Amino acid sequence: MSFHHKASQFDATGGSLAETQIPDSIFLPIAMNLSDAQTYTGFSRKHLDELINSGKLVRRRLGPKGTFIVLRSQLDAALEEAFNNGSEGIEGDFSFA
Repeated sequence: MSFHHKASQFDATGGSLAETQIPDSIFLPIAMNLSDAQTYTGFSRKHLDELINSGKLVRRRLGPKGTFIVLRSQLDAALEEAFNNGSEGIEGDFSFA
């Protein structure tokens, strides 16, 4: 995922437009559904379910239709742990040797 955004805003001096660079991290969601979490992390659905069952990820219900979301901070912690302990459960080859 790569986001590049520019925001235009009015300049206080003359009303002309000035471009401001916005950090990419502001556009990443604080929480995401399980499908987006799979894309974000590269984890298989089975591995995400194991993380939820172990308590490392907490599934929260969002809205009346019951969509489940997980926090990005918990996903980041799970990714960090996976990289520190090997790449088990991550799809793809992450061996850097």
